[in-house]
Amino acid sequence: MVVDPQGKVGDMNTPSYRITNINPGGINSGLSVYGDADRTRAVEFLHEGIHGGWEEAGGFGSAQPLLGTSLRKAHQQPYSDAADEILGKN
Repeated sequence: MVVDPQGKVGDMNTPSYRITNINPGGINSGLSVYGDADRTRAVEFLHEGIHGGWEEAGGFGSAQPLLGTSLRKAHQQPYSDAADEILGKN
């Protein structure tokens, strides 16, 4: 994991299986709908982890590479909501 105070892609992003960038929303409290920085990192960590699951590959098949091409793609909110639910209420 790499802290990137200048990062612009969400609170965290994982450009490869070897690196996850923690961007401003995951560093500073109050910048995310998920609450403080600790909660934000936890939600985003789980969100990125869902991308590595076999369920995703099975569910999206050949469309899987398209998931990370835009923050507006349909997976963003559902994955973050799922991670938030796994963690339980604040």
